[in-house]
Amino acid sequence: MALLEKQIEFEPIALNLDGDQFGPDFLAINPFHRIPVLVDGDLTLVESLAILDYIDAKYPTPPLLPTEAKALGIVRMVSMLTLNELLPAMFPLTRQMLGVLGDIEEKLAQSKIYRAIEIAAIQTMSTSVDSRNF
Repeated sequence: MALLEKQIEFEPIALNLDGDQFGPDFLAINPFHRIPVLVDGDLTLVESLAILDYIDAKYPTPPLLPTEAKALGIVRMVSMLTLNELLPAMFPLTRQMLGVLGDIEEKLAQSKIYRAIEIAAIQTMSTSVDSRNF
């Protein structure tokens, strides 16, 4: 939507989320197996807010965010509340709707695997920003 709002030409790539995100081609772009992803030259970004900030910084007109302090604070607050509060609260419902209930031990084992994958991906991504390991 941001690219359309700013009237920036782009190449959308359709992805079937019933398995395409686990293929090797997509894994090479996003080790988290999720959308959205923005590839701009040698830069690959994942996560909506990072992508929006990048687009707004690279193409400042028209701006996506307000410049007035109070309005910007509210926008950032809502964004963070959505990520930190609303989204995690939706996971159990989403799992139920998808029929992925399982038992607690299975969920804990899966969670450990997913966290290990995410930590490895973050470490890999952080090397493109800084030579330090986090």
